[in-house]
Amino acid sequence: MKIVVIGASKGGTAALKVVLGELSAAFPLPIAVVLHRSSKGGRFVRQDAWSGDAA
Repeated sequence: MKIVVIGASKGGTAALKVVLGELSAAFPLPIAVVLHRSSKGGRFVRQDAWSGDAA
C-alpha cells in the first residue's frame, strides 16, 4: 500500500493549504497530514485556517 504523509509545524497550515489545494480530487493515493501541536495547549488550528477567510 502506498500513502502520502505530510508533516508540518503549527505555522505550516498555510503551506498545507497551498499543497493540498493543488491536488486533484482524483489524486490516486490516500493522504495523511500530521501537524505538530504546541505543548502549551490551547486551540491549535483556527476554525477558518483551511478556508479563504483566514487572516
